[in-house]
Amino acid sequence: MSIIKERILNTGADMNLKISLGSHDSFTGYQQEIDKLTQFTSIDLVNPVTDGEVKKFGMSPSTPVTNLNFSFYNGSIYGATYHYAGFTTLADQSNVAKQNSFYVLDFYDTFDPYTQRKIFSTYLTKLGTSSVSTYTISSKENQLFYWYVPKYYIDEQTGTTCIGYIKFTFINAKLGDTTLFNNQNNAGLKTAEKMYFKVELDLLNMTWKVLDIVSSTLYAREIVLNTEYIQKINDTYNKTENIQQVYPTGNTFNYVDGDYFIT
Repeated sequence: MSIIKERILNTGADMNLKISLGSHDSFTGYQQEIDKLTQFTSIDLVNPVTDGEVKKFGMSPSTPVTNLNFSFYNGSIYGATYHYAGFTTLADQSNVAKQNSFYVLDFYDTFDPYTQRKIFSTYLTKLGTSSVSTYTISSKENQLFYWYVPKYYIDEQTGTTCIGYIKFTFINAKLGDTTLFNNQNNAGLKTAEKMYFKVELDLLNMTWKVLDIVSSTLYAREIVLNTEYIQKINDTYNKTENIQQVYPTGNTFNYVDGDYFIT
């Protein structure tokens, strides 16, 4: 590091010393140095803008029907019914769509939790009025028929197709908790792949399809073994009770005790 020494003439009067903002002298002016400093500071404080452009992928015509079967656990057996998910009354089950509950589909580039990236998420919110926890994707009128894949991920691919992994999560608005699922067909695996469904994106035809599918159905079964892990996820949600407001009786406010009375 070079050190620049400068001799300042002492005239006996007040002096105004101009000190550079940088660590070295340069030929840039003071305003340019200020601009340079604020530019780097802005980059440090604000995350760089990411490209939000996406491409729309439709379900492959080679799989004209895809059924989603979500099995919940009631403490003893599994069943594809919202009754096991906590919607115990008939009113709960028939109006499950009004409970603000929904499914989340997350797309990852690999099933390895140590190296995976979540590429995008999409949602299934129209659960219908049936008590049966199943859903059919057959046309563009159905949710999840279209996936919106970020362009940066598509540009990373070198072939005409790429493999991804999806998993499902159910957000229960009545109980305020989360239900995780695994791939029932991968139940015998000892790796994290048991939670995922393997899918393929066709980059030429802009379509997607599920590879490990049985009779056009994806069987997702609730994970109940690791309650501590599920509880950690539930603790990340802010829960508030949606209680109806009770208004005070009376028509006149008492400034002394802050209550209302009838006149």
